[in-house]
Amino acid sequence: MSMLLTVHVKPRAKKSALTQWLDETTVKIDVTAAPEGGKANEAVIDVLADALRVSKSRVRIVRGATARMKHVEIDGRQPKIRA
Repeated sequence: MSMLLTVHVKPRAKKSALTQWLDETTVKIDVTAAPEGGKANEAVIDVLADALRVSKSRVRIVRGATARMKHVEIDGRQPKIRA
């Protein structure tokens, strides 16, 4: 079982964090990294893995690697969402 999320990313933010759940499958994430050389994508994976309490290896960007709106798949059992 896997979970697919739509992620709206704000690069070059002051703090990296999951800032808002828009609905059950859409989130906003701020990252401090610039969108250069995949650094922002790595930061998105780090933030999501931490927020969902899963390992980074279970989080994969499946669409939108060069866009601010991304589709991210979380593999395996249903993650536990941090409140």
